[in-house]
Amino acid sequence: MLVSRLLFVLTLVLVSGALIAQSGKWSLTFTPAVVPAPNLRYAVQFGAAYNLNDRFQLLAELATATGRPYNQEVSNSRYVRVKPEIRFMFPGLGRELTAYTGLQFSFSQRSWVNNGSGSYFESNSLRDSVFTYSSATIHSPVVTGSVQLGGMAKLGKHLFFDLFGGLGLRSVFTEYTSVVDQQKVEAYPPRCMIVCVRPAWTIEGSLVRFQLNMGARLMYQF
Repeated sequence: MLVSRLLFVLTLVLVSGALIAQSGKWSLTFTPAVVPAPNLRYAVQFGAAYNLNDRFQLLAELATATGRPYNQEVSNSRYVRVKPEIRFMFPGLGRELTAYTGLQFSFSQRSWVNNGSGSYFESNSLRDSVFTYSSATIHSPVVTGSVQLGGMAKLGKHLFFDLFGGLGLRSVFTEYTSVVDQQKVEAYPPRCMIVCVRPAWTIEGSLVRFQLNMGARLMYQF
């Protein structure tokens, strides 16, 4: 239901933007994406950009996961992400190539049911014990903020190729519900030579980690 409503709103925005488009002001975007829900899945991401002036641009995108998780123990997997961004275009590179920096935020609503056995920590600070279960529903929304750098190359009269990357912070808020056969047992953290990081959704509560993103998108400018 939430996915359908968000898709309807985004479609309405895109159609409205196309109808009132001014020359060089509006663009439609498509970005291939991979999202964690909980395993990596392909996603479809569409959006719209609006040029406020010669230097500033607003971008908003909506992504939804496609297909089914390859993990047969996962069911009812849902993932929706909204991603707004404001950009500053650097002058002096000409009409064919444009460099920019930006500030990007995103909100991802994700949930799934783990029908196989699993375990999770009660909080990020308690690592001497875990809760085990045979089945559980996991809600794990994600909020991110990052500084972006990118460049857009003109491929045709209306078509642009956008290459980007960003670095920031990611906050994950995880809650376990409908837990079946829950037991609290002593934990033995694995020995790690360099870095050992559990998936954020295996720790109930809030957790902050570094955020790194990169990718490419196509933009069609009216």
